[in-house]
Formats: sequence, C-alpha cells, structure tokens
Amino acid sequence: MPSAVPLPAVPALPVRAGPWVPGLMGAALVSALGPLGGCSAGSAAAVAAADPAPTPPACRALLRTASDWPALPPLAAEVARRSALPVQSLAAITPRLFALTLQAADPAACSAALARLGADPGFALGVDPDRHRTRPAAPAASTSQ
Repeated sequence: MPSAVPLPAVPALPVRAGPWVPGLMGAALVSALGPLGGCSAGSAAAVAAADPAPTPPACRALLRTASDWPALPPLAAEVARRSALPVQSLAAITPRLFALTLQAADPAACSAALARLGADPGFALGVDPDRHRTRPAAPAASTSQ
C-alpha cells in the first residue's frame, strides 16, 4: 500500500457575513486561486470594481385582484396602465394574489401609484405595500477593524 503524500496547504477563503455579493466573492476566489485560476491579481481588482451601480428603492406590493388572472403578461400590462409606472416584476402567489415591483423614482411616486392601482374595487380588492426589510450593506473591511 503506497504511503499518503501530504498536500500543500490551501489558503482559506474569507467568509463575508451578510448577503451574497458575487463581485467580492468572485474577487476573493480569484485571488485565492492565483495562477491556478488562470487570472492575475490585477483582474481580481477588476472583478471587485465591476459591482453593479446601486438601484433606486423598489416599490413592492401585494395585489389582491377581484377576478382570476391565469396569465401574467395581460395582468402586468393592466397594472402598468392603472399605476402609470412600468412593472419591474410580477409573480403569482395564487390566481388572485400577486407580488409585484414597480419602477418608482421615490417613495411618494410609489405611494401614488399604489393608490391609483387600488382605486377601482372592480379590479383590485387590496393593494398592500410589501414591508419586508432588507439588511443594510456591511461596512467595508478597512472601516470595520
């Protein structure tokens, strides 16, 4: 039986607390792999710098409709028409309950759009703002020491 050959130590990847951030984790992976990953340390910095720009706050709501909507595209068009804002996402929870996100510039525009959306009881039985909280971004590593 051949004897075991010790493997070289592999540096541990840093664990980031909080939400998954692909750019930073990708950069950490590239720097840890070094030449094995086929990338130089300079491209690791480029990956970290390529994080997307911050998006405006989302106008999310739960919509209860008066009738069933089996298809989402016609409902998305109707929501956009009634709210006067573009629909960013729409997901069916049940045939009469939907989670939606509108593209609003600020909280006042969001509130006005949700009020317009719920104005017709023949269309919407209820429009409730989605109050799920999101975690704030973690501080930079240089300021958290």
